[in-house]
Amino acid sequence: MTPALRAGLSRGLIELRQSFSGSDLIAQVFWPAVTLVAVFFLRNHEFNGVKLGPLILPSVLGMFVAFGMLLVMQYLTAEREDGTLLRAKATPYGIRAYFTGKLVTVSGTVLAYLAILLIPGLFLVHGMKFPDPTLVGVLILGFVATQSIGAALGSLISSPRAGRRAFGAA
Repeated sequence: MTPALRAGLSRGLIELRQSFSGSDLIAQVFWPAVTLVAVFFLRNHEFNGVKLGPLILPSVLGMFVAFGMLLVMQYLTAEREDGTLLRAKATPYGIRAYFTGKLVTVSGTVLAYLAILLIPGLFLVHGMKFPDPTLVGVLILGFVATQSIGAALGSLISSPRAGRRAFGAA
């Protein structure tokens, strides 16, 4: 492995472990758990003769994959403002290792969200077949595409406040 990849992988795994420990664990699990509760209550409802459960679960998975874009963008803008990116430039292979670490952290976070939703969701929602090749393919492509778009947008947006304004948040 190259030094940048090794350093980035190490950095990303450390950040991922820190974000899923202590009080941060509650914050990380909260939204996927709330979403799973909503899927549970809507799983048997019908709309025009179609059960909502098999429609909602893949949609929610896609939403959390797209959330990876916002995470990458948020990390880049916040850490550019606090000087983390500038410090990374000063070290050998710093930017490559930084970016690799962020991709590992965001990928691990999104995969954890997907596991929290998908594993119980397959038991709760009848009519779901997994691994459906189409769903798996779309999730993988979406995973790569959304994080790449997030990195591009994160490099264009000047600050976290500007990112909130750009996406309509208060």
